[in-house]
Amino acid sequence: MCNIMDGPLSGTGEEERAMAQLSLNILKLPVQEMARAVAFYRDMLGFRLLFQVEEFGWAQLDRDGIALALYLPGEGGGDRTPGGSADFHLICDNLVEFWRELLQRGLELEEGIVSGEDTTAFIDLPDSEGNIIRIIQAEQDRN
Repeated sequence: MCNIMDGPLSGTGEEERAMAQLSLNILKLPVQEMARAVAFYRDMLGFRLLFQVEEFGWAQLDRDGIALALYLPGEGGGDRTPGGSADFHLICDNLVEFWRELLQRGLELEEGIVSGEDTTAFIDLPDSEGNIIRIIQAEQDRN
């Protein structure tokens, strides 16, 4: 086995370097029924289906630069159980308008926009598989 830290990428450690840049590649969510989950994210949340590979239990979608993968546990994408809160939050520039879009698409939610104790506003959105996605209002310029 080769350790890349012993090779040309290691540097000397003495020169000043910029930190390596990280970015988010993809968000993964486990689902119980792929067709139902793809329809929910496409039809209710406006994601675009990029591709689906049935033999691996995987579908990949995109909206506003957010790459989302849906997977059937145990079929190649992971083993997490569907349901419960997702381990990420999405941010929205206009939460009220997003809420209106959800209503126009026929999504029925028990709660509306919630005001948090820390002055945030958010929607806890259950998907078709029981995963809870929190969508937070982006902070407005306070100047």
